Amino acid sequence: LGVFSLNQVYAEKPLTDPTRPAAYKKQVKKTVHSKKRAAKKPKTRPLKLLAILYGATRKIAIINQKSVQVGDRIHQAKVLKINRHSVKLRRRKKNLTLRLMPTGMSMKSKRP
Repeated sequence: LGVFSLNQVYAEKPLTDPTRPAAYKKQVKKTVHSKKRAAKKPKTRPLKLLAILYGATRKIAIINQKSVQVGDRIHQAKVLKINRHSVKLRRRKKNLTLRLMPTGMSMKSKRP
């Protein structure tokens, strides 16, 4: 019975480290990193130009497996112009140009 009442008395007080100095104040960790992350701009995805469909009436670019036309938006970038081998975009007040990678094959064929 005496042990039970003694446990109740100690259960009300939080346990402290007996080796801790008497003038010790618990320090609260400051999350500096979380504030820095919040201040940073959100990460943007890289844009990869996969193909361009260039016709007399329509110009379509395939960027990151999505088809876009002039005026469309993709990953915080606005499509400004579609040329035969490149696409001009604007993202966060910066102009970007995506170019098709050369495949080594030519569309023109030379006949003997």
